Amino acid sequence: MQVSGTCYIALSMVVISSIFIANILSIIAIYSLEESSARSVEKQRLSALKNEISMGAGMDHLLWFVQVTDIHLSIFHDESRISNFKEFCSVTVKAIKPKVVIASGDLTDAKSSDNMGSGQYEQEWIIYRDILKETNVTKNTVWLDIRGNHDNFNVLDLNSKNNFYRSHSVQGKDHQRSYIYQVHGSQGEVYSFIGLDACIEPGPKRPFNFIGVLKQADIELLQQLKKKADVDEKHYTIWFGHYPTSCIISPSDFKLREFIGDDPASLAFLCGHLHNMGGAVHNMYALQKTGFLELELIDWKENRMFRVAAIDHGFLSFTDVHLSQWPVILVTNPKNVNYMIGNKEPIEVLRNSSHVRILVFSESDVKEVKMKFDSASKWTMCDHVEGPLYVAEWNPNDFSSGLHDIHVHAIDSKGRDQSVSQSFALDKPRNKFGFFARLLLMANFSSAFQVMFGIMIVSSIIPLCLVRFIDHKIKNGNMKKPIVGVVFFKNWIRRLWLLGNIDQFFFPLIFYPLFLAFGPWCVGEIVEGHIGVIFAWGILVNHTYLPGGFTYAYGFNQLFMFHVPMTVIIGYSLDTRLNPPTRARRNLLSRTFHLIFNRHTLFFLLLLLQTSLAYSFSLAYGYLALFLNPLRTWPIFLALWLWTRTVFLSDRVIRNAAAVWLTS
Repeated sequence: MQVSGTCYIALSMVVISSIFIANILSIIAIYSLEESSARSVEKQRLSALKNEISMGAGMDHLLWFVQVTDIHLSIFHDESRISNFKEFCSVTVKAIKPKVVIASGDLTDAKSSDNMGSGQYEQEWIIYRDILKETNVTKNTVWLDIRGNHDNFNVLDLNSKNNFYRSHSVQGKDHQRSYIYQVHGSQGEVYSFIGLDACIEPGPKRPFNFIGVLKQADIELLQQLKKKADVDEKHYTIWFGHYPTSCIISPSDFKLREFIGDDPASLAFLCGHLHNMGGAVHNMYALQKTGFLELELIDWKENRMFRVAAIDHGFLSFTDVHLSQWPVILVTNPKNVNYMIGNKEPIEVLRNSSHVRILVFSESDVKEVKMKFDSASKWTMCDHVEGPLYVAEWNPNDFSSGLHDIHVHAIDSKGRDQSVSQSFALDKPRNKFGFFARLLLMANFSSAFQVMFGIMIVSSIIPLCLVRFIDHKIKNGNMKKPIVGVVFFKNWIRRLWLLGNIDQFFFPLIFYPLFLAFGPWCVGEIVEGHIGVIFAWGILVNHTYLPGGFTYAYGFNQLFMFHVPMTVIIGYSLDTRLNPPTRARRNLLSRTFHLIFNRHTLFFLLLLLQTSLAYSFSLAYGYLALFLNPLRTWPIFLALWLWTRTVFLSDRVIRNAAAVWLTS
């Protein structure tokens, strides 16, 4: 039986798609860590913790802390960020009384009034510093701040006059990059907080300052900090930084997730940066394959979110809440089943515990806390132990198997109430995370952008080369004319055929994607006072190479939003000249409108969009970047030239290119 070429193409697409989907699912898969990753050192540690720790009604083995991220204090935009942040420091932190507050980057906005330019504005840093000072927040808790990419816009190096993190932050005076802070508990336990600074150096102006980079010196420092945190079995490590691990580039021989995960005490990596993708992805949490939770926190900038977390007898629990949402309820025992870390948390401690444990915080007195299990109608009142801790006796044996729910309700003295419900299980972890959350946190942004860019390059070149090759074969009598039954596909293949077989279109349309892959994109003032060159594969500035990451995303966007539409419009225009609308199909007025709208309006709308993008580059990197810009500016002139060819090219050339389609 003869199989058509269309079937081969369809089969190939199915196979390629299947392989691609399989690889994606493999990257973001969740495995049973108890079975697949419980190494001997982790088993020994769990055994020691199980024997030494007994969870009752006391305050022992308990520490809680707070995280806030992407604050973006600005002198140009949204003054309420400043007033709300002052409220957070003076009211919220005072009410919660955490041992530690983590401020995980983008402390300031560093964007100009038009949102296009970027740079460090000292006044924003002064506002940040003064709020911490005026509210006395640093006298009541340990404030662990670290840089984000916005705090690194237009910063040449750590000694730059623009590096206000060094002079105006809390930790920058002593720790310009990664650092560690340790809290010692009353029972000999040690809680280590390791801040991971992956800001690139030099720090370019936006937009090409999105991906973090770890150099060899950074890795050596992290190794020292990790070693310092490893004191004995009763230690717990929380990593934090601005960038998710998916947004950090490191040398090929260093695997950041493995580095964090192979420490039996590493419970979580707390981060920000992604701003819950503009509201598209909530609960951006994942359990990495190497055995630690990665928890991205929604930004303060737009959403006024913060996180309350606790390590209770070795179990990490957390809740993300809005500013002024009182009371705040955090159930630590039984722990939420979704966030169990099977290879690092001794579940036997939960099975042998005597009390349900709940932390309740409010800026006024807590009046009542009650709880119940599953669908029970009767509530059990919880006893106040000390501080935020409320407990109630329970029998874990009643819930030894299967999935169960705990419901908690709290009321404060001002009549405000909150309720939370969460699932738990005492037999085995049942982790469940959203697909897009796992994709964003478990993949590799730089590699993904690179693949997307590569696919667009190939998609822009191969079809034109293929139709040119087939046309040559047909005209030489080595191949028969392809038969396409579906009119829609037939029309678009014919239009592609025209572009591929007219030299004045073929070579420019092939050359431009190839140039984007290898040639320079832009020359401009990447950092104040320093001219640099941007390529797809990285940036050269101040005698330093910054590896590409977000650059690939820009290349993909340029091809997808400009080059491909331009190709489609020009192909359509040529085909319209080859097959003009007949009078039978349209009257004169509608035919004229149709020709003008399709052949001119869409093209010039596209050109207008590209011109605005080119102008935005001048706002970001100076007027030099407007003129020496093969990425944004030069394509405008290329497109205009190609458009004149579609208008003035002779009909004979067009018909010769389409000769295969004009013969029966």
